[in-house]
Amino acid sequence: RFGTLMENNGNAISRRGVPTSVSFYVTGDTSNIGAEIVPKIWNATLDSAQTSLIVGNEVASSFIPILIDSSRLGSFLTIPLDNGTAVFNGLNEGKYIVGFESTLPNPNGKSLILGRDTIGEMIQPPNSSFVYFGHDTNWHAVDDLPMINLNFGNRASFMPTGP
Repeated sequence: RFGTLMENNGNAISRRGVPTSVSFYVTGDTSNIGAEIVPKIWNATLDSAQTSLIVGNEVASSFIPILIDSSRLGSFLTIPLDNGTAVFNGLNEGKYIVGFESTLPNPNGKSLILGRDTIGEMIQPPNSSFVYFGHDTNWHAVDDLPMINLNFGNRASFMPTGP
């Protein structure tokens, strides 16, 4: 699992309705070929020291996994969300992890390499992106900010905001 911390703070973003898709920039790295993912959104909170992420329930996902083939390299991949409470009711105010989960039990050494938002990294607070390994019990912060957008309708409108 991999995702970026995003926040719905009750402003105009929440009036745009329900999330419809998640977009990822898939790099041109051929090692991406064969990775299979499902977009997901999870509830999230940070502890009082803003250092530990507590991930809650899944609130949105897709029914159908996407297999990365050569035609998807070097481009934005937009995957619809069609399952979960957020898809039907929208997102309440709060923090969320927006990202993906690998659907292969052992993806043959495959992992999805996303493009980095290097401009966003300069202004994004630390501990904004997180990775979870299936054998572990915690999500771990990473410094890189991936190109992940949460879309409402056809517009990318819910950009990462740090803790």
